Amino acid sequence: MIGVPFLGAESFPKPGNSDEVSLLGVYFDQTPEFFSQDIKGKFKLGMDGLELNSSASAAVDLTITNSSFLRNRTNGLQVLADGNSAVSVRATGSRFDRETGPGIGVDLSAVGAALLDFDVSDSTVINGLNGSAFNSYVAGTSTTRGRFDNNPDVQLGGGSSPGMGVRLSLNESAMATYDVSNNVISNIGSDAGIQTVARAGTGRMDTRVNSNSVAVDGTGLSLFNIWVQAQDNNILCANVISNTNTGLPFLGTFRERTSSAGATVLLQGFVSNATATWSNNGNTPENVNSTNVGTLGDGTCADVPTSGFPFQ
Repeated sequence: MIGVPFLGAESFPKPGNSDEVSLLGVYFDQTPEFFSQDIKGKFKLGMDGLELNSSASAAVDLTITNSSFLRNRTNGLQVLADGNSAVSVRATGSRFDRETGPGIGVDLSAVGAALLDFDVSDSTVINGLNGSAFNSYVAGTSTTRGRFDNNPDVQLGGGSSPGMGVRLSLNESAMATYDVSNNVISNIGSDAGIQTVARAGTGRMDTRVNSNSVAVDGTGLSLFNIWVQAQDNNILCANVISNTNTGLPFLGTFRERTSSAGATVLLQGFVSNATATWSNNGNTPENVNSTNVGTLGDGTCADVPTSGFPFQ
């Protein structure tokens, strides 16, 4: 594990001389000064506020509460689970704010055969520019289960600036289950408010996108408010319900797509087509862009467990 900047080695104890640990708990509470960068000083080119890398068969439990990650020019928080490691990340009540510079708020990734559980909730701000405000990447044969809920200020740079508010990317033969609920996402520039994509293999993503407020650019620069897409031979099951969308997306409020013959999108509560399903599930407004080379149909999506953490 690496913590940058301003985190001394005493913050990351390593038992003995081993690079592998059976269980390591790391807890931060009310320590905003640890995770800020002075853009006029030594770190003006940018570093992660806090970076955690887990490999081999390590098990890591990271808890962050009431902390601030400020002016980090790459990622406010970055976690990578690799190998056969198991990582749980809970970040509540914290601020991930690039302020006036570029950066990603939170980036959580699982590769190899790792297991990553996360709960990012009740954040005061998650702010990105030239990248996503929140990004989850899953690849290999890894598994991710995550909640991104009740975050009242998820934003990007607006105008023509690139980046997603929330980006969930499943690749290869990985598996992922997500809940994205009750978030306020705004100031989206040239991309989308929420993107879920499964590609490059045979893996499956299940995601619940529920009761979010998504505001994109009002001058027609943004692509979509919410975007669901499967490619190659992957499956994406999406339960998209009760979302309120504003702005003037160039290509549609809701984008549903299968771009390969072997790809499958399953929409929970499916009614005849993507447009009817979108409206029947309580989403507004009705401005749907749906194209399919593969299969579009009905499905029951798996849910992230409602109790216990790490998830059982």
